[in-house]
Amino acid sequence: MKKKTLSAVILVSLFVNPFSFTFAKTKLIYDRSEDLAVQYIENSLNDDNWKDNNPRISGKWKYFYTDDENKPSYIEFKISCDKTPDCWFILVNADWDDVAIPISSTSWNTPSEVTHQQGVNNEKYYYFWPLDIYSENLDNWDVQTIVKTEQIDLKKNDKETNDRKKELKNRIKKWKLEAKEFKKSDEFKKKKEEIKDEILNVPSEEYSMKILNFANADLPWWTNWTYTSPWTSDIKVPGSNTTDCTSRTPCYQQFQTTYGSLSCSSWCAPTAVAILFWYYDRNWLSNLVSWTAPTTEIMNTTSKWLVTSVAWKIWTYCKWTEWATNITNIPNAKQYAIDKWYLNTTSSFISGTTATLFTEIKSEINLWRPVISNIIYQKDWTQRWHTTVVYWYKSSPSNSNIVLMNMWWWVYKVDWLNTYTYSSINQNLSSVYYFWSYNKPVTSIVKFNIKN
Repeated sequence: MKKKTLSAVILVSLFVNPFSFTFAKTKLIYDRSEDLAVQYIENSLNDDNWKDNNPRISGKWKYFYTDDENKPSYIEFKISCDKTPDCWFILVNADWDDVAIPISSTSWNTPSEVTHQQGVNNEKYYYFWPLDIYSENLDNWDVQTIVKTEQIDLKKNDKETNDRKKELKNRIKKWKLEAKEFKKSDEFKKKKEEIKDEILNVPSEEYSMKILNFANADLPWWTNWTYTSPWTSDIKVPGSNTTDCTSRTPCYQQFQTTYGSLSCSSWCAPTAVAILFWYYDRNWLSNLVSWTAPTTEIMNTTSKWLVTSVAWKIWTYCKWTEWATNITNIPNAKQYAIDKWYLNTTSSFISGTTATLFTEIKSEINLWRPVISNIIYQKDWTQRWHTTVVYWYKSSPSNSNIVLMNMWWWVYKVDWLNTYTYSSINQNLSSVYYFWSYNKPVTSIVKFNIKN
């Protein structure tokens, strides 16, 4: 009976309009991606922000593109919970050129919500890397970026704004071309071989046609699908979330400060180190920060003083309104702790392969010590760095290379009703970085051991 049913399915498939295959395959990819997102939820119900909160896919999803305008590379699923409509997103790779889930988030809003251009309905989204996410208005081709400090007030029409609009348009055009060229390279082929076990595989075209709902075939639709389940990890540094900071390490918001005679943002490296010091002060070392370290950096005097003090220790400086910190100087921040009478404090800068860095991260978190991580992103034609705090890792399988990063905490109002934020993310360190192919996304970490 089973053989007869299969024959009927194949026979019907032969008479299907060939133009329907694109739709059928697209639907199959979407269904597979949605199923993976559901599985991710089911395997992560003990997450700090999800426990007893009934997380589920909200029904809102968006396509993200990389190099092919007609073929989505990722599908973003928005997750809602009983306590809040904004409690996670999951980004699933749909074109088999990356790990199955390169990023997800434990809280707040989706990348499409953060980059959405208000009042625009005809919009396209692009993903190249967590700090290289863009939206494009298909009516007038305005581009917006996820990086708050680089976002544009698209309602303005002065020369500076128009120059920035042009800059972003050129940037996304360049990234699309670079991603297309990178996918042709030997480096990309090598990368795909390295991550082959983490790619969401969709069956061949022949099989795809067989499993369409044309007859009562009794084949399970997930046959020929391989993916390592994203079981959540319980390997985190101690601590707990608060109502104003859904992270075990403090949240932060950058502020304007003065470096010499110039005014710049406090920026990532000194602020990330300050987060680490705040964490220790809140949990173990109550005299590391003057008064009690707040859970969020709301531009109060204590927080500003700490970030500025760290900036001087690691020689952060401001040049033409741009930040600058040599990442190899970050270990010098240990002097701050030494000045607070933690005289045996040590630090170290470590670079190496993804596997090496992941091993180091695991060792530190097992000792309840968050880790500073340096990731690459692009701005215009220049390679840039962003410094984050890692405080969680996925323990199984042992080579998962998945960590939880406190990336940034940018809270801002889009209109009088909505406040959009983008905070901690689960990052697969093996995920594909579509340009500067000779560099790894995470290039180095910095370890601190603060002790008397």
